[in-house]
Amino acid sequence: MNDGVGAGVGVLKSVFQHLEKQGKKLIDRDAGDLFEFVKKYGEALAAYLGSLSEDERKKFRDLRGAQGVGTRVRHGEKAIRETYLDFNPDGLDEFLEKEKAQTNSKAKEIIDRIEMTLQKQIISDLKEEFGEEDSDWWMEGVPKQVRLEVTKRFEEDDGKRGGKEKYFDLIHYRKIVTDNWELFSEIFAYGKKGVGKDKGTQWMEELNQKRNCVAHSSSGVSLSIEDLNQVQDYEEWLRRQIAGGNASASADESIEPDNSLTN
Repeated sequence: MNDGVGAGVGVLKSVFQHLEKQGKKLIDRDAGDLFEFVKKYGEALAAYLGSLSEDERKKFRDLRGAQGVGTRVRHGEKAIRETYLDFNPDGLDEFLEKEKAQTNSKAKEIIDRIEMTLQKQIISDLKEEFGEEDSDWWMEGVPKQVRLEVTKRFEEDDGKRGGKEKYFDLIHYRKIVTDNWELFSEIFAYGKKGVGKDKGTQWMEELNQKRNCVAHSSSGVSLSIEDLNQVQDYEEWLRRQIAGGNASASADESIEPDNSLTN
């Protein structure tokens, strides 16, 4: 409650400073005048807060302490500027640029962890199902098109990374999973029970698209906080899925969620 009030006061202060820059002498105004001046900005802020999903509201409330309140204020300022383009509080642009850089960096860390987890779980399951030898899991469990792509990369690199499994791309795992749906559906199907393989693995495609954004900084594409939240949610969900599907997995074999970006 106190943090929420503090954030509201912080945004109001920015609005007052903006009005002062416009030449309005607020000190000479009564409460009625001040209300009329700030009303439209308050409505823009309210519209932003009202548009947040339940999960987004929770993440917003989880921003605690001085730094958390400061982040809430900046998000409120950003929301107002999206409606009133001349609203430009000092330091807002710098904050948003820094936040974008942090968002991309944190998202890349999480996606890399997810990719490593997919590699470990999928290869392990293929070997258990088809056999340890390349003539078994590789030939029986990996779709031919994926084998051709991965083999080409393996040969061009002279296998310096290790086995062929070290040359998979994130999106290859989706093809492996859908090609062996009965084996993998219990763990990797995201959504309602009984979801089909295309819809159930759509999260891998979405994750791969986000990976392409954060892997190439020169592209200038930045993920939003909402995008980062989705990546974090996928990691937490995958951790639970693997823990539930493999009771013998130890704590250091499963991925751990990281919610530190906005704190």
